[in-house]
Amino acid sequence: MQAKTKETIAAIERKLTAKGERFTAPRRQVMATLLDYDGTPKAYDIVEAMGDVKPMTVYRALDFLVAQGLAHRIESLNAYAPCVESHCAHKDSQYLICEKCEKVEELHNHAIDDFIAKQLLKDGFKIEAKVIEIHGLCSDCT
Repeated sequence: MQAKTKETIAAIERKLTAKGERFTAPRRQVMATLLDYDGTPKAYDIVEAMGDVKPMTVYRALDFLVAQGLAHRIESLNAYAPCVESHCAHKDSQYLICEKCEKVEELHNHAIDDFIAKQLLKDGFKIEAKVIEIHGLCSDCT
């Protein structure tokens, strides 16, 4: 585990403990794997990277991490990205996804969210959550 990952894991543990949540060993290991993984892993990539672990253990840990706002599920890739920034409530997300290397970058553009919400409000549509995934080529792959 990288030094930065250890620091991040310790900060996450403090945050979860303050909220009364348990940061079990499997949850900690899955989060560390997400943080250290080169790219955007699928659940079975995490299983493989962790070695002797059951897939259901990884799925449960990922569900917990997503629910806590510590990871995002990238629907179109069926993969996961860590999120340790305290930028928003994680209800509205926008991602740039590279078609070549599958690198994922999260955007934090509230103007996009506000525009969509205002347009749909006119039609009486109540938004529960929105995830925007934009596919293209990152600067490294162009």
